[in-house]
Amino acid sequence: MLSMRNTVKCLLSLTIAAVFITWTTSLAQNPKTAEDYNNRGLNRQNSGDLDGAIADYTKALSFKSIPVVIATIYNNRANAFMAKNDLASAIADYGSAIQLQPTNFENYYNRGIALYNKRDLDAALADFSKAIDLQSNFAAAYNDRGNTRIDKGDVAGAIADYSTAITLSRRAWLSTTTAELHCKTSSKLMPQSRTSLTPCN
Repeated sequence: MLSMRNTVKCLLSLTIAAVFITWTTSLAQNPKTAEDYNNRGLNRQNSGDLDGAIADYTKALSFKSIPVVIATIYNNRANAFMAKNDLASAIADYGSAIQLQPTNFENYYNRGIALYNKRDLDAALADFSKAIDLQSNFAAAYNDRGNTRIDKGDVAGAIADYSTAITLSRRAWLSTTTAELHCKTSSKLMPQSRTSLTPCN
């Protein structure tokens, strides 16, 4: 049987939870700051509403805020553009994030992915290399620079990058045998995703 004290504690906890849920729902429905719009944009993006997310990120950018917040919003909007396959807009937004945070390796990496998908291989290679310069233990950047090098015909460079990616992360999806197979068969390899290569037919 619950004592009066435990009943009061339980009711108080339920009241606090209800107030919190009401407050967060209100913020989602009536955002007032850049952070509120950004957070609602993230929720919309996660639920598949890319246009709504982009609208919220755009509204968030109309507020004055500190550079790290603005850079994060640009990065988030760029991710939404990537999901819509609007590579030009994504590249522009990643570039804006880089201007605000020139030492953030993830911004270069993300733009590199967009550039790679646009088939601007030289620019993608430069961004992956910059991400590696800023974060030398970033296995994914080595992996994707290897993908780019394969597409440019630099098999030796790709093998070196894949080897580094494997050394840095046992979960790397590529191995040097993929590039060695390329040397032996001369069939063109095309990326199926940013983390794996498979021979095309």
